[in-house]
Amino acid sequence: MKTIIEGYESPWRRVGPAENRFAQLTDSERRSWLLERLNILVRHARSHAEYYRELPAQDLTDLEQIRQLPILENAAYRKHTPPNGTQLVAVPEAYGLALASGGTTGEPRSCYRTSEEQHVIATRLAWGLDAAGIRPGDVVANMMPPGNLWVPFISFLGALEHLEVRVLPIGRAYSAEAALKWMNRYKVNVLLGYPAEIVRVALEAPEGSTFPKIRLIATSGTPVYEGPKKLLEDKFGGPRLVSAGYASNDTGPMGYQCEHCATGVFHLQDDLQILEILEVDADEPCPKGKPGRMIFTQLLLRVVPVIRYAIGDIGKWVDEDVCPCGRRSPRFELCGRTDDMLVGEALQLLPETLDKALHGVAGIGPDWQLRTFSEGVRDCIELRVETLPNVEVEAVDAKQLRDNLLGQNLDMQSDLEGGLLGSVEARVFPYGALPRSPRTGKITLFLDERKK
Repeated sequence: MKTIIEGYESPWRRVGPAENRFAQLTDSERRSWLLERLNILVRHARSHAEYYRELPAQDLTDLEQIRQLPILENAAYRKHTPPNGTQLVAVPEAYGLALASGGTTGEPRSCYRTSEEQHVIATRLAWGLDAAGIRPGDVVANMMPPGNLWVPFISFLGALEHLEVRVLPIGRAYSAEAALKWMNRYKVNVLLGYPAEIVRVALEAPEGSTFPKIRLIATSGTPVYEGPKKLLEDKFGGPRLVSAGYASNDTGPMGYQCEHCATGVFHLQDDLQILEILEVDADEPCPKGKPGRMIFTQLLLRVVPVIRYAIGDIGKWVDEDVCPCGRRSPRFELCGRTDDMLVGEALQLLPETLDKALHGVAGIGPDWQLRTFSEGVRDCIELRVETLPNVEVEAVDAKQLRDNLLGQNLDMQSDLEGGLLGSVEARVFPYGALPRSPRTGKITLFLDERKK
C-alpha cells in the first residue's frame, strides 16, 4: 500500500523493469548513446582533472577507439586520489559524500560522489535488486555494514526505498540473538548483506534459536562458496541465493543478476559502464568465452572520473543471445580477482577448489585462509580454518583437512612430492581468530608472505 503525503514534495518513485529502458535498446542504439556519453566524459576529464590532461582533444568517432585512451591501473588510482594525491579529482569543491573502500583488497581508498551521482547509483542498484527477485511487500533486513565512510549500507538503503518493501536497517548486529529477534518479530523474508555477516549470525545463534523462513538472500562482496551456501540454506529454510549486484566504491554498480543468471553471471549495467575484457598480458580484446582483465569506464561520475580502469577482476563474455528475461544488456561471468588466485611453478589455486577441501571435516566453520610463505628457495602452503563456536581446536582432525587439500589438488601433491613445494600443512584456529576487515568482516583469502 502506497502512502501519499499531501502538500509535501518527495523524490520517491517506484523503480521496476519498465524503468530500465536502456536494457531494451538495440546494439546500434546502445553504441551510439555510449559514444556520445563517452565523449562528454573525456572532455570533462581532460578539462578538469590533471591526470587526464593528455587525453585526445578530438572526439572519438567509434567506441573501438576507446583503446586509444590509457589504462588507469589500480595503483595509479590509489596514488592520485586522496589522501595520497588529487590528480584524478576533477571537482575538488563538490558537495555530497566522502567515502572509503573496505580495505579487504589493500589499503582503504577514498572516493567522492555528489548527491545526484549517489541518487542515480541507488536507482541502478534498485534495478538490479528488482531483476534479482525482490518484490513489493517483501520485508528486507539490510545487513550491510554501516559507518566508517563505508557506502554499501546507505546505497542499498536508498535502493530499497524505490522497491515498495519494508526495510529493517539491522547493519552489523551486536549479537546473532538480537538479529534473529528483529527478523522474527517483523517476519523478514529477504536478507541483504555480506556473506560473512549473514554466516556469522547463522553460526553464533544460541542453541535452540528460531530462524525465520527466508525466501531470498542477496549478497555482495565475496562470492558464497559451497560450505557457507549449505549452512545458510539449512538454517534459513532453503532460500534462493543471488547477488545483490557487482559494484565497487570506485565505479558504482557494474552488473546485476536477473532470475535467469547462473552463479557469477551478470548483466552489464551498461547505461553507466563501458566494459572491455582484455588479455591478461596485452591491451587486446579477449575472444568471447576467454577470461581476461576487466577494464571499466564509468560514464556517470564527474568528481573523480574513471576512464579505462583496471579494477583487478577477471571475467569473460558469455553467450550474446537475448537473455530469457528479455533484457538486451550484454552478459559477463565474473571469474575472480587477479589477487584471489595462488600461482606457483605449475600450480594455480582458486577459491572454489580450496572450499571443497573443507567438506566432511567435522567441527570447522566455512571460513578459510590460505597462507603462502618461503622456506629457503621453496614455497610453503598453510591452509587455515576456524572451529565452529564452542568446539575445541584439538577436536578437529587437521590431518583429514590436509589430506582433503592434497586430494583436491593433484598438482599440489605432485609439486610437494617433486620438491617444488617445501611443505603443505593445515592449521586450525579457534572460532573468530582469523583476522577480518574491521569494516566488512571479510577475511583475506590468500595471504602471500613469500619473499619477492
